[in-house]
Amino acid sequence: MSLKTLLAISLFLLVNSIAVFILSGKAHAKPSATFSVNDTTDLIDDDLADGICHTAAETCTLRAAIMQANALGGMNTISLPAGIYTLTIPGAYEDYALTGDLDIQNDLTINGTGATAAIVNGNQLDRLFEVFNPAKAIMSGITIRNGNAMDGGGIKNHGALWISDTVIIDNRAIAGGGIFNSGIMRITNSIIESNSSNGNGANCGGIGNAGNLETANTIVRANQTSNAGGGICNSAGATSDLQTLTVVSNTAQYGAGIFNTNNATLTVSYSLINNNVAQVSGGGISAGGQCVLLNTTVSGNIAQFAGGGIENGGSASIINVTLSGNYITNTQAGGTGGNIYTGYNSGSSIQLFNTIIANSSTTGNCHFEPGTFIISLGHNLSDDNTCNLNAMGDITNANPLLGPLQNNGGTTLTHALLSTSLAINAGDNTNCPPNDQRGVSRPQAGICDIGAYEFVFPFLLYFPVLLR
Repeated sequence: MSLKTLLAISLFLLVNSIAVFILSGKAHAKPSATFSVNDTTDLIDDDLADGICHTAAETCTLRAAIMQANALGGMNTISLPAGIYTLTIPGAYEDYALTGDLDIQNDLTINGTGATAAIVNGNQLDRLFEVFNPAKAIMSGITIRNGNAMDGGGIKNHGALWISDTVIIDNRAIAGGGIFNSGIMRITNSIIESNSSNGNGANCGGIGNAGNLETANTIVRANQTSNAGGGICNSAGATSDLQTLTVVSNTAQYGAGIFNTNNATLTVSYSLINNNVAQVSGGGISAGGQCVLLNTTVSGNIAQFAGGGIENGGSASIINVTLSGNYITNTQAGGTGGNIYTGYNSGSSIQLFNTIIANSSTTGNCHFEPGTFIISLGHNLSDDNTCNLNAMGDITNANPLLGPLQNNGGTTLTHALLSTSLAINAGDNTNCPPNDQRGVSRPQAGICDIGAYEFVFPFLLYFPVLLR
């Protein structure tokens, strides 16, 4: 046998061995299926071994589809048409979707026809969905409402969950009225609204995060708690990266908009925090742990005693932020720090860079207790002299000339700089972010502006035309 023939035979055997290995792997791969729900009632699947979504009524319900997906394994999909799907089988704390909430044990995608059309109603029996580790789940185009549980009134996630184009509304729990996350969660193009947490140990009206949370193009609105974190709260060890987020009209004792506890990490960028009300402190944000605010507007938030805009008890960095019109309601009892208060933990500090602090109607923009620090990194603008602004480029006792809070482009509302504002071309380019809160590129005229908004000179709009 020639060497050429031997090599040909060897190559054939190798290719066939690889093919057998691949085919063998495919034979043992978990199957996948798409289940099309056609019944809005709450019935269980009648045979988990047949791979078919089928109830005793010869229909496919949402509960039956989830039960089959759990039994089948693999990555399955549920198609959810328009309708109101009300949970009616009582029995909380059961983990296989037989009673109470809908438990997701394996990888699953739920595609609704739109949040106004496909509505899942918890009927106050239990929460609606619980995602178990290591399941990976996607939910889109649905409304999740009327859940009631100890934690996570609408959703409880231990796995990896991506929520998009969804409304989570009117749910309640002791912790995390709308959502409780201890896994990995990303929320996009969604609304978390009118959820609540009340009672002993209550926290986190909208979202309670004990894991890793990301947001984009999402609204957290009108949520409430009797303690900390009306909109969102971050517990110890948790990380939140919140982008293009609107946090508005939430209420709490502490941290009405966002509450970040000690040993937690919070980043808020390209976002709006507006009209949140704290009965004690931290109207917009109560920031313990590590906190970064970037290209964000904190406007019109209220606290009774301290930190109408931001209450800081950790280590915070405020970069190209606009703080405007935040205030304290109880100045007679010593309330202070209309826009910024730092002081509930000794050694806490807040660093300001390229930031506007203005229009607080109370005892001053800023207040810091002995042993705590407000540190200017330069190029900040305040309309009073309470913020310890003494670095290069700082401007004090000057009106920044802000427009009203409105849609000036982008995904979140902003305060525009009026054409004669001293904040224009007064920032520092060295660490200036490449875009403003709206996504407009910086700088527009050679030097970055102070605050979350970059002014666009009208002549720059026409200059390319003049060159033609």
